[in-house]
Amino acid sequence: MEDPTTGAATMLGTGELVNKYPLVVGTEYHLPFLLLAEGKGENVEGEIYEIDDQKLDWLDEFESHPDFYRRQLAQVKVAGEEFQVNGKMVTPGQVCQCWVYFLPKFKPKMLNLKMLKTYSSLSGEHPPYNTSEEVESLDDV
Repeated sequence: MEDPTTGAATMLGTGELVNKYPLVVGTEYHLPFLLLAEGKGENVEGEIYEIDDQKLDWLDEFESHPDFYRRQLAQVKVAGEEFQVNGKMVTPGQVCQCWVYFLPKFKPKMLNLKMLKTYSSLSGEHPPYNTSEEVESLDDV
């Protein structure tokens, strides 16, 4: 997100999904997956960014949208500090729409994995993320 050559991104704050979804770590490379299975899992926490069209295009390509991950709007309840978007103040507890990347097609056994509320590549809840992973097919997950 910090590479300016891929577009502009500003972290605005944090929030959590209003609806529950399973956030799991899978594959031998310990990749995080947010599964498109509403009602299961946790109200996943994450960061809220304001990005430009160039960054959105880059993220879509990076996440292989729409062939692997699917970007869709989700309701997010703002946490932490207030912030401003397009001249309007957004306050903690307020619900806003944010783009989120979900994995729409997955093996049912992934729903048996430990479901997380948040993900950090440096966490004691799961093995560390392995950056050498190249998943190119849903058959790989």
